[in-house]
Amino acid sequence: MKRYIVALVVFSLSLTYFVLAHRAYLPSQLVIDGSFDNEGELFLSWDSGQGFHPVERVSIRVIEERTCSKAHLLEIRRAGGGNDGTIVIKGLELNSLLFNLFDMQRTGPVRVEQDGSLSLTAPESAVSCRAVFTAVGIEFAAGRQFGTARVSIDGTERTSVDLSAPGDTTKNVVVRCSEDYAKNRKVIPLPPVKIRALRLDSDREFHLNSARILSARGEAVVPVVNAVTSKQAPPSHAVSVVFRDVHPGTELVRPRLIGIQFLLSLCLACAGYGLMRFWNRARREGGGCALRYIFVQRMHWIFWSMFAFSSGVLVLWLLGQWPGWVTWDSFVCWTESVTLDFSNYHPYLYCLYLLAIRQLWDSPAAVALVQIGMTAALGSYIFYFCISRGPRWVAIVVIPFFLACVFSIPVGIYTISIWKDIPFALLILFWAFFLFYSSIQKRAGHLLRYAPMSVVWLSLLLVLLCMVRHNGIINIVVIPFLLIIAGLMPWRTFLRFALLSCALFFLLFYLVPHSIHISNRYNPRIQVYASITSPLASIFSGKWYYSDDYKGDREIIERWMSLEEIRNRYDPAHDLFSGYIEEKFQRLPDQDKDRIIALFRSRLLPNLPQFMAARVHMFFVAFGLGESLCLNGNELKDIPVGGLWGNPKSPFVCFFSYAPKSAALNLFQESLLRETTMYKGLRGGIFVYWNLFFPLLLMLAAFWLYRWIPATALFAFFILCQVGFLFLILNESEFRYFYFLYLAGFFVLPLALCEVRLRSRTPRVQ
Repeated sequence: MKRYIVALVVFSLSLTYFVLAHRAYLPSQLVIDGSFDNEGELFLSWDSGQGFHPVERVSIRVIEERTCSKAHLLEIRRAGGGNDGTIVIKGLELNSLLFNLFDMQRTGPVRVEQDGSLSLTAPESAVSCRAVFTAVGIEFAAGRQFGTARVSIDGTERTSVDLSAPGDTTKNVVVRCSEDYAKNRKVIPLPPVKIRALRLDSDREFHLNSARILSARGEAVVPVVNAVTSKQAPPSHAVSVVFRDVHPGTELVRPRLIGIQFLLSLCLACAGYGLMRFWNRARREGGGCALRYIFVQRMHWIFWSMFAFSSGVLVLWLLGQWPGWVTWDSFVCWTESVTLDFSNYHPYLYCLYLLAIRQLWDSPAAVALVQIGMTAALGSYIFYFCISRGPRWVAIVVIPFFLACVFSIPVGIYTISIWKDIPFALLILFWAFFLFYSSIQKRAGHLLRYAPMSVVWLSLLLVLLCMVRHNGIINIVVIPFLLIIAGLMPWRTFLRFALLSCALFFLLFYLVPHSIHISNRYNPRIQVYASITSPLASIFSGKWYYSDDYKGDREIIERWMSLEEIRNRYDPAHDLFSGYIEEKFQRLPDQDKDRIIALFRSRLLPNLPQFMAARVHMFFVAFGLGESLCLNGNELKDIPVGGLWGNPKSPFVCFFSYAPKSAALNLFQESLLRETTMYKGLRGGIFVYWNLFFPLLLMLAAFWLYRWIPATALFAFFILCQVGFLFLILNESEFRYFYFLYLAGFFVLPLALCEVRLRSRTPRVQ
């Protein structure tokens, strides 16, 4: 009865705290009208309950609101007369968005160059397009042989550009539609948090006419008469305007936030119930003293020593990189967890994982601490298992692997990183060890029996593994297949597990996204495009590209990039090129994307050698055998105090800054990273410290020795399944994609030694 009371109290207190401490707010914008100095800088600060803080601030240049209500006709032609000459248009942007030159209407002789530019080769040549825009950016080629270009909008010539120059260069021109251009207005996105007051600071004086907050609920006027103006505070600013008693009216009840808070409270209640049961069992096993059983008996002190030591070392990494290791992907995921607006480009389940942790402590450091605890607990238990099941000499062999794992630079950095790859790697390690342990128990004649709640938790962990990273989806097939082939579960238990896993997967993969409208905004083909752009380039960049309709293929491909551009720029191992080609691919119309993907599928088998060569090259680089390995740095280092906040279309709600707790630790860690991430051949740098080749060899060796160590071979085979799938879909050489392989590599030899000892001591039960 006490267990149920404890669970109920934990649930009630947790849910009450979460609901009162964390609310949902609509995204909003502050619109201010007045006279501003265009060369000045404006700072917006807000008080969310703790007063004005340097972190809760955004620095912004003048943002002038452009309104556009109609389509315009843009025309570019040769000047003719004495200034006539070839005109080459290299690029076109409408409202800062790249416009495909192939979509322009052509009049007269117009040649498409190999780099995708358009050449107006005759006096009557012209190109035009009709679109909705307020500003046009045009990039022309300039040189001795070029003439003068005339740019017209709606039949009225706006400018003429003399493109003659002493040498070959380019010239950029910007033309605006003045009637659609509104000055003296600034639109600043506000964070979706509770705002009590606002403050505008500027390094130049300005005259403020009006201010209002816009959101989905309408408009809330901020009375300018209530603003308090000071020409002294803060330092270095000429003027400061403070708005008190701000009521934006953006607070709302979000069912998805309430649902996460309810589920988190339920999990904490289950944890409290489980701890009470474990405490009672520990008292029985410990002869009335639960602490003796928990910390001393059955060599538990080894686990706790390892856990404390590894946690301490990993926390030192966090203190030196406070509040954690963050990249642009982290910013995007964190923003979605705050705005509750999920795109699923990064798996929405990972964003919910961040949202759940934020209920405990709204800081990246909370995520890092949770990952430190999970990594230290899982790793320490596996090493403890190996030591406790073998003689003393096994401990002598296992301890060096434990120390190597704890002091590993990649493990230290990745454990404090706000990436989906870390929970994915931990789940992979958990399932690999679960398969190993189940196989060991089966050999000993102790086939595991599962309570109903154990089946529920295993099903949930399987679905999380499938959905926390997009490439994890293969495990919905791999894990049940291995369980049934190896006979690691009784049939009835396996059926319950399989049915429940499929039900949960259907719920989280289909029903939940639809219910929170992810499917209405997210195009599932985006992931196909993201994973196929690099393989496309690998095939089309080859000099021996085979096709029975080369001319037709080239016409389709050059809707994306010219063949010469692909061949000159293609590098399968460089992340910058991968991002470049993916961005250009995303800008294509869906019809062109479908045509290119269909072409890729039809040309893959005839050009399989080029594809495989690019895959192998990318793998070798990712495994530390090249200079182009992508190792992401901590993006917080480049963000000034005041955090990061984007525009209303793609906001970043990340008001945390890089603030190491120890300057000495930070200096030491930075020197370590600087030395180990530099390529120094095969004797140091990336090859030694960030090498994935050695763990891969250990996995292959363990699998090859399956007759002698079948449980370890099963462990290795499960890891190799993930590697093989990545071989087919990898689009850039990033170490983090294979972090699970690196982490699992520390446990292969200890598990193999443990299995050898157990097999020699325990005869196989038929």
